[in-house]
Amino acid sequence: STGNTTETDGQTGGGGAGGYTKKLIPVASLGATETITISAVGSGVSSSFGSHCSAETGNPTSSNPPGGSTGGTSTGGDINITGQKGSDSNGGEDLGGGAGGDSVLGFGGALVRTGTTANDGVGYGGGASGTSTSGTSDVNGGSGAPAIVIVSEYYS
Repeated sequence: STGNTTETDGQTGGGGAGGYTKKLIPVASLGATETITISAVGSGVSSSFGSHCSAETGNPTSSNPPGGSTGGTSTGGDINITGQKGSDSNGGEDLGGGAGGDSVLGFGGALVRTGTTANDGVGYGGGASGTSTSGTSDVNGGSGAPAIVIVSEYYS
């Protein structure tokens, strides 16, 4: 998920992390071709492997209210894990924006002090931190970490 583009005189919570799904698919269930979709950061579109399983990006931050955003969900897998919610802003203009949520394959951006540019998520699926500023100066938000689809083929 992405942090706010800019924030003036306020705080934002951290962005939510992307969801995670894992599935073992018998070869008989696969089509001749399968479509792999990898979502853009903060797009709200799910990454997927055909119609077998999918995982959503985390949700971007908002300054109204300044709470952390929810993580993305996942469906269809043998294992489905929702991305961690971003943390709330730290309450006051001097305390900063919230940390981004962690994902199974990545970490959220660390919380920031007032007037500091947000931290990007790292790895895969980590949410961006929120921002915080007092006065009229804009502070840029960060970007969530990219999505990934991993396909492993097994022979017996």
